[in-house]
Amino acid sequence: MLSFILKWIRTKMNEIDFASDPKWHHIFYSAPKSLKDLRKYLRDNPNQFVSLYHGTSAEFPIMIQGLRPTSHNRRNSFQSTSGYVCLSVYPGMAFEFGRLAYPHKTIVVYRATITIRRLLADLDQLRNQRLYAGKQIGNSLAESLAFGHGARIRGRIEPINLGVYSNGQCKS
Repeated sequence: MLSFILKWIRTKMNEIDFASDPKWHHIFYSAPKSLKDLRKYLRDNPNQFVSLYHGTSAEFPIMIQGLRPTSHNRRNSFQSTSGYVCLSVYPGMAFEFGRLAYPHKTIVVYRATITIRRLLADLDQLRNQRLYAGKQIGNSLAESLAFGHGARIRGRIEPINLGVYSNGQCKS
């Protein structure tokens, strides 16, 4: 019963998908000139649900266990910080991260629907943008979403907040 209620609430909250919502294309599909609108939206809507993406090996029982945070034993990148699940604005980018972490494995992309208040800046991606793309940016969530094209979540993402993303559609 609880899972039904949570799914209903998520549906009614009109979750935002930054990658597909035309309202945000000026930020996510071009070089953003200003993040003022995005910063204000993130600050004023902490309970709004957003959809972000994570790619991983199909071998893992994600829809049973959820997405577990990186740990010392589950680290596929030298720069990943323990305790977080990293998410991408774009499903294709999530797929590529999964493929880098698990070469020669079948990759599944999951759509995670979470509230803005749970999102944190992905400091690893921001550091990469500064080092390799020469961008002079800070460590805010808005910069993480707009320039690093992702965010991170502390702790696990429960299966109720996940769906399998396939060819532009998501199956819960």
